[in-house]
Amino acid sequence: MNTPHARTSPRWSAAWGVGAGFLIALFAFIPGAFHLQHVMDVPPINPTPAHIRSKPPEVATSYWISWGIALGVLLAPTLILAVIPRTRRVAIGYLLAAAIIGGGFTAAVISFELGGFSPD
Repeated sequence: MNTPHARTSPRWSAAWGVGAGFLIALFAFIPGAFHLQHVMDVPPINPTPAHIRSKPPEVATSYWISWGIALGVLLAPTLILAVIPRTRRVAIGYLLAAAIIGGGFTAAVISFELGGFSPD
């Protein structure tokens, strides 16, 4: 007796994508973003704390472009995984984990760089 469920291969769990997204965002994303900024010759931002500066820091457009490219590269595996029906759940897990962790890291690093970081 052949049923439609017997002929299809099992789908992979989203937990694999969550794990991969977590590890890649945690250990490869920020170093990769800094390397990309180095390769693009992004001018450094003055690290003086915001309350000591007389005016806001000047931020080059290439700074924002480098973070956008880094996030795009981090989330690109989702497109490849979503094409294959068996790995679509993995793609959703990866997208959620990588977007949340990568976005959080991006926001934190940009906040530290623009606002300065030092004890009061």
